[in-house]
Amino acid sequence: MDDREDSVAPGAALTYDLAYGNRGGSSLTSTTLKFPIPAGATFVSASGGGSFAAGVVSWNLGTLVAGDSGRQQVVVTAGAGLGDGALLVVDAAAITGTGSVQENAQALATTAVRASQPLGVGLEVNPDPARPGEPMHGRLTVTNRSGSALSNVKALLRMPDTITGFSPALFMGGPGTLPGCSGFGTANCDALEALTWTIGTLPAGAGATLSLPPLLALGIADGRLTGWEVIVLADNNTIARASHTLITDNGNSLSVNVDESADSVAPGAALTYDVVYGNRGIGSLTSTTLTFPIPAGATFVSASGGGSFAAGAVTWNLGTLIAGTRAASRWW
Repeated sequence: MDDREDSVAPGAALTYDLAYGNRGGSSLTSTTLKFPIPAGATFVSASGGGSFAAGVVSWNLGTLVAGDSGRQQVVVTAGAGLGDGALLVVDAAAITGTGSVQENAQALATTAVRASQPLGVGLEVNPDPARPGEPMHGRLTVTNRSGSALSNVKALLRMPDTITGFSPALFMGGPGTLPGCSGFGTANCDALEALTWTIGTLPAGAGATLSLPPLLALGIADGRLTGWEVIVLADNNTIARASHTLITDNGNSLSVNVDESADSVAPGAALTYDVVYGNRGIGSLTSTTLTFPIPAGATFVSASGGGSFAAGAVTWNLGTLIAGTRAASRWW
């Protein structure tokens, strides 16, 4: 479970992403997913037909075959009367299913309520779902949203236990010192080691971006979840956090990638996103659709290829995508 923001302002919306999977070797029946709305928050919406009753969002997932996985979202609003330092605690989202025995798993999340958060942090790891042995692209962005400089800024990223070690020499970006990993005395960034990126002084409104090339290890079972989390600190005890959970699916034929035309954008200026998609499988896929949600704080202008805009998202009906097809769509 990932909360979209490390903190939320009183009265603001907060989105939770729930990733789930069956990493076992047999099907699970009568599978259900439940998400309790945290005290101090109000339910807004849920994806995938989730129903809300008695303070809990529920999904009836039915049979989850071996290797199956999926995602759902819940949007809540933090109470307008909550003060700085209040906590929204999800205790706990749970998935249950029946195989030879009853199976269950839980996840917790805690989000702080803050009127303002000087540090901003974003974490991207693609593609998702990921294939074992397939290179991934990760990008970590840290920004100073305050009106004054922040000093001694650094980011700490724990390497998941599902990645293959890679050399810190492959990192790109800055400013600051290119990071290294420490933990087991090797020259690589290996699973469970801590990556440290020392950014230093970050002027008001400035940002820094780091690119990293993780590789999902061979032999990772379909349905396995890989959690990425980064914590950013500054010397005035300002802390921010971001997380993202990847799903493993070796049989997934679809791939998609998003490239923005600029790393940063001025208020009121245009920004172009190129959405590249493909069918890397060996058979055709029918009734294919592509969906691009407009980011919060942005206004839709236009989309290429007949994309239609409704309810905050651009959608393309791609129809049949034959094996080996690769194409791109664009919106401004």
